[in-house]
Amino acid sequence: MSNQNIAILWGSETGTAQGLAENTEIQMTKLGLQAHAIDMSDIKLEGLADYGVLLVITSTWGDGDPPSNAMDLLGELQAKSFDLSGCRFSVCALGDTAYYQFCKCGKDFDEALEKRGATRLYPMQECDIDYDAPFEQWRQGVIQELSKEPTPSV
Repeated sequence: MSNQNIAILWGSETGTAQGLAENTEIQMTKLGLQAHAIDMSDIKLEGLADYGVLLVITSTWGDGDPPSNAMDLLGELQAKSFDLSGCRFSVCALGDTAYYQFCKCGKDFDEALEKRGATRLYPMQECDIDYDAPFEQWRQGVIQELSKEPTPSV
């Protein structure tokens, strides 16, 4: 398994994305990965470069808006020129197909990270209200990609 520092960034209004991020941190830590679930309101754009892997788990709120704790980070990612070419990323977007802007916040993060030079580790996963199976597919896919990497010798 990779020994890279992994940020599991969560954006949530109701706690679903937070719970998924914290559970993912626990699972990845048990596998020997250095994973940290981080509230998006607790990190600045410049802090993202401290992590080799950026995993985003976020809901979409209202009519395509980011959750309140994700607004500032997404705004900075979209507005500021910042090089994230040393990072790899993957996004899991939670949403509800009853809304026109299904998973818009996750799509916005995916696009912004790519524009800032980050390399896609695993394809973005869109999850509807019944998110358990697609979320688990995403998480296992990410873990599988991370496990393919040789551990650098010290």
